[in-house]
Amino acid sequence: MKQIIIFLLLVILGFIVYDFYGDWRRFHPSVAAYKKSNKIDVNYHDSQTLRDYYKAVAALDNFVQLQWTAHDIDLRYPESDDDMTWVSLEEYADLQATVAYYERKLEQSAQWKAQGWDNERIRNKELGISQPLPTDHQKRLLLLQQMLKDKPSASLEAGDRGPLVFEAQRLLVQSGQEIPVDGVYSRITSEAVQAFEEQNNLYPDGQLDVLTFSQLIKNQP
Repeated sequence: MKQIIIFLLLVILGFIVYDFYGDWRRFHPSVAAYKKSNKIDVNYHDSQTLRDYYKAVAALDNFVQLQWTAHDIDLRYPESDDDMTWVSLEEYADLQATVAYYERKLEQSAQWKAQGWDNERIRNKELGISQPLPTDHQKRLLLLQQMLKDKPSASLEAGDRGPLVFEAQRLLVQSGQEIPVDGVYSRITSEAVQAFEEQNNLYPDGQLDVLTFSQLIKNQP
């Protein structure tokens, strides 16, 4: 009889310990913390929005922990409908809505970037600024820019020749440089590039890299 009583006491103690462990584990940060989305744009154009998102998640987690430890209220699975629980649930819903707002904005930005959008276009979209479709001339300039990026050195320099040099020389002439447009990256072309870089606060090395080429494009009418 004594052994049966001891066994029953151990079983009861086991249930109690398991219940306490379940509560502890359920609200331990590694388990209870809000699972942040892994589909957000971590390079969003407004870094403050990204910080606000993480702060909102932290505020939500802290509130859940506080209500459990201080008031024994499980906001995710409430077991009571008293006034304190309802007030806590309303605040919990507000905190969730704030997290969801930032999360949707950052996830949408990530989706747009997957389609090839850049931060400037996304910012304009959010501000309601319409983006005109690129003209044939603009498409051609962007194609030239991509051709330069695809070169092993990603730049034009002394000794290079070909259609890409020819087009770069045309852009330099349209930007005010007086050089021959012959498709040969000669000393004259290099000096013209250097002068253009100096005028636009770029490193004046005379090599037409992607940064200098992008500035050339921006200076076109």
